[in-house]
Amino acid sequence: MGLMKSVATMFGGDKRVAQAQNLPFKSNDAAFEYACRFCDCAPAENKSVIAQIVSSGRADGGEQVVMIRVASDGEPWETIARTCGSRGPDLQPGDLVAWRIVTHRPDLDLMPWVGFIDELLEPEIDFATGWVLKAEFPFDSES
Repeated sequence: MGLMKSVATMFGGDKRVAQAQNLPFKSNDAAFEYACRFCDCAPAENKSVIAQIVSSGRADGGEQVVMIRVASDGEPWETIARTCGSRGPDLQPGDLVAWRIVTHRPDLDLMPWVGFIDELLEPEIDFATGWVLKAEFPFDSES
């Protein structure tokens, strides 16, 4: 069953929903809850998952260092991440982001998944392309 058809079915077969192009949420919290319930949140290398900023600061190189709450179909969990460069908007608690997982490090007992924040997201899903981008965090070496 395609995404559009399954969304329409969730809303009682309403044809207006089946023709919708986007699914906007009232808040970042509502979007995060949706991601936990309906998105593939299983961590894996080279995969982006939805996360929400808990707290943020800056490292000496200008990158933002953040505590994030990672969407999960079980209990959301927290880890530390960085943006991939010093450019991009200042992240605030509650912001919705894409966290790109780079590797799994079992030797890091409490936080074995390592990744970086590469996108700030709107609380909205475009059925054609996925989560709506608000801003990117380019690597400092990119122009």
